[in-house]
Amino acid sequence: MRYALLALCLFLLLPASNAYWAETLRVKVLTPLGYGVPDATVEVMYQKQVSIDLGGRLYPEPGELDGKIVGKTNSEGIFEVGLIDYVEFGETQFYYVKVGKEQRRTYVGENRVNQANEHVFFMDAPIHRVILRVRDAFSRSLANASVTATCGDMISQGLTDSGGIYSFFVQTPTTCEVNLLYGTISYTEAVHNIEEDVTANMNMPVYDLSVIVVDESGEPLDVPISVSGFPMGTTDEAGRYTIKQFPDSTAYVTVVHQNRQQVTQVELRSNQPITITFDLTPPSISNINHTLDDSGIAYVRVTVVDPGADPSAISGVSLRYSTNRRDWKPLQMYPVSAYNYEATIPAQEPGTRVFYIVEALDAYSNNAVSEEYQYRIPEEQGGGNGGGGFVSLSGIWYILIPLIVLLAVILFRLKTD
Repeated sequence: MRYALLALCLFLLLPASNAYWAETLRVKVLTPLGYGVPDATVEVMYQKQVSIDLGGRLYPEPGELDGKIVGKTNSEGIFEVGLIDYVEFGETQFYYVKVGKEQRRTYVGENRVNQANEHVFFMDAPIHRVILRVRDAFSRSLANASVTATCGDMISQGLTDSGGIYSFFVQTPTTCEVNLLYGTISYTEAVHNIEEDVTANMNMPVYDLSVIVVDESGEPLDVPISVSGFPMGTTDEAGRYTIKQFPDSTAYVTVVHQNRQQVTQVELRSNQPITITFDLTPPSISNINHTLDDSGIAYVRVTVVDPGADPSAISGVSLRYSTNRRDWKPLQMYPVSAYNYEATIPAQEPGTRVFYIVEALDAYSNNAVSEEYQYRIPEEQGGGNGGGGFVSLSGIWYILIPLIVLLAVILFRLKTD
């Protein structure tokens, strides 16, 4: 097209440039099957600036013409060029076109096709068509996939059409390495030993982004949902949201429900939908108890469970304690068995009353806080649930020593009597 426009412009400028004629020449070189032959040499010989003295002859020989152009056909087997004859008197109205061993004489203005003088040459060449059928992981046509096919020194590039098809021509025999790119997903496959027309099916690891949003009891949620790079959407009545042929292997899905936002990273590795659990229920805290040892250290134990059919799991359990209900000190509680956690409150002065509260957090930041519990360190140190008292060894000696002395006196008197 650009050569046709150039020729038209040159034709309009003929009076100013003293040119007699100008036109666009288009040469197509095809195989007998109609495939374009790339890199075919095309020679054009025409009168450019020098008048030809025919000397009684009807036509000059090609070698007598002063204008010559040599070029190559493109990947589609097409060569196009603009020609100008500047001779005003005695000009020739024809020129020669040569491809391979075939040479033709053509007249200016004949064989007009799309504003060009078009000639088709046929050449026996080992040219064959390669058809790529690009599919996704479901074997569905994948449109707009970028294709780069390297076949020896030849490189063909383009996009698959709406049917997932991309075709190109190669000189055989050859082997082509095909690189496919869809979004951020790449795939490489070789087509070996091409000696004739061939169709190759290529399946890229492209999956649908399909998620189902449910609450912790497994009930579907009708919620707004967004994925980076795509407009906001909404799950259907089954809690499902789908983007077909997602152009990445990783998706970040944002769900908003009851003024809570949850972002989930989804890895696309199979055809199965991904279930996203939107957890709104806090953990359950139960069986809180404490035990005091002889030194006044308190061992606090608690059972923490994340409820629901698909719980998000406990991410942390902690304890806060205080001796005045104003200054609270945190302690981490550690798991000692399934669902059971323990923390140690340091020893306090005798007579001190200690208050403590247990907190639990699940993986989706749902927080639970227990009631306030308390115990008192006895004046005489003891142990037991809730601070039960006991008698210390030092107190026992105050009772035993007088009894021992009294018993010794009685035995002595009995012996002397």
